[in-house]
Amino acid sequence: MNRKKYLEMRNKLLAEAEALVEEGKFEDSKAKEEEIKVLDEKWDNIKTAKANLNALKDVEVGRDIENESLNLKDGEVVDFQNMSEEDLLKTEEYKNAFFKKLQGKSITEQENALVTASGAIPTETMNKIVEKMEYIAPILAKIDLSFIPSNISIPVEDTVNDASWVAMGTASTDSADELDTVDLAAYKLIKTVEIGADSAVMSIPAFETWITNKLSKKMAKALENAIINGTGSSQPKGLLASGVITNTGTFTMAGMTYADLLAIIADLPDHGYRTGASLVMPSGLFYSDVLPALTDKGSGLDVQAASKMNVLGYDVVLCDRVADDTLIFGNLENYAMNFAQNVTIESDKSVGFRKGSTVYRAMALVDGKPVNTDAFNVYERAAS
Repeated sequence: MNRKKYLEMRNKLLAEAEALVEEGKFEDSKAKEEEIKVLDEKWDNIKTAKANLNALKDVEVGRDIENESLNLKDGEVVDFQNMSEEDLLKTEEYKNAFFKKLQGKSITEQENALVTASGAIPTETMNKIVEKMEYIAPILAKIDLSFIPSNISIPVEDTVNDASWVAMGTASTDSADELDTVDLAAYKLIKTVEIGADSAVMSIPAFETWITNKLSKKMAKALENAIINGTGSSQPKGLLASGVITNTGTFTMAGMTYADLLAIIADLPDHGYRTGASLVMPSGLFYSDVLPALTDKGSGLDVQAASKMNVLGYDVVLCDRVADDTLIFGNLENYAMNFAQNVTIESDKSVGFRKGSTVYRAMALVDGKPVNTDAFNVYERAAS
C-alpha cells in the first residue's frame, strides 16, 4: 500500500462514516471510525518499515544518513539537511517523527535526526493550537498577538502633536513629538496533561487532535486571564491590574441604562480608538444589564451568531475572567502579547510509572501588556 492508496481508502471510510451519522446509525459509524484507526496504524507501520529498510541500505553503502537527503515518502527524496528550520517544521515527515517520538513509538535514525535537529512543534500543529485558543478565548483574536523569538521593545506614541496648516512660502515649525517603548520579556507558561498507556497506540492524527485539544483549552484560559487580570510579576500585565487603566466610571446600580451605555462609548478618547473597539464583559453582565438596556430601546443589538454579537456597532467579547459588574471598552489591538518561544511539548513516563501513564508538558515563553492605556476605559456598577 502506498500513500495515494492509503489516502483513497481513508477518505472512503470517512465518507461512509459521515453518511452513517446522517442516517442516525451511530453504532455503525463508530465501527467505521475503528476501521480508520486500524488503517492509520497500519500505514504508520508501513512507513516505519520502509524507513528502517532505507536506513539499512544507507548503512550498507557507508553513507552519512544524517547529512544527506532522506527518502521518507514513497519515491520522493527530500533534502532535509539543507532545508531551513521554518521549511522543515512544515513537512509531513517532521510532524510524523515528532509525534511518534512524543508517543514513545519506535522511530528510525533518520526520524530521530529530524526531531533532534529542531525539537520545535510542527507548524501545522502550532497553527491548530492557536486557532483553537482563539476559538476558546475570543479575546486572543482581538489583541496584537505576535510570535517573535526574543524579548521585544514596541515603540508607542507618547507626545504627538497634530499636523498644522502653513501658509504658502512659510517654513513649518518642528513640533516636539516623543516616542516611548513598551518592553515585552519572556515568562514561562506551563501546562501538563496525563494520559494512560493508550496514547502509545493512537494513530498520529488521533493523538495530534487529542493533545492539541487538551493543551489549547488550558493554555487559552491562562492567557485570557493574564490579558485581563495578570499582575505583571512573572506573568503578563492585565487590563484590570491595579492602576493600569485610569479612565474609569460607573453605571447605574439598579441596572445599566441605554444612557449609561452611550456614556461608556462616548467616554473613550476620539483618537481612532473607537474604530475597531470592543465591549469586553462577563456573560452575566451582558445578559442581566446590557441586553435589557438595548431591549428597552428596541434597537442596537445585532446577533450574527451565538459567539459573535454586535452592540451599537461594536463587537461584544464575553469573557468571564472580567470581574462581575465590570465592563471594559476599548481597542484591543492596543494590547500586545508575544510568544518569545513557541509552544514546546515533551513527555515523561517516570511521573506516572506506577499507573503506566505518560505526562505531557506544554511550555511557552510569553509576555503581554497594554501598549496604550488611553485606548481603554473601565466602568463598574455604582455602589449606590
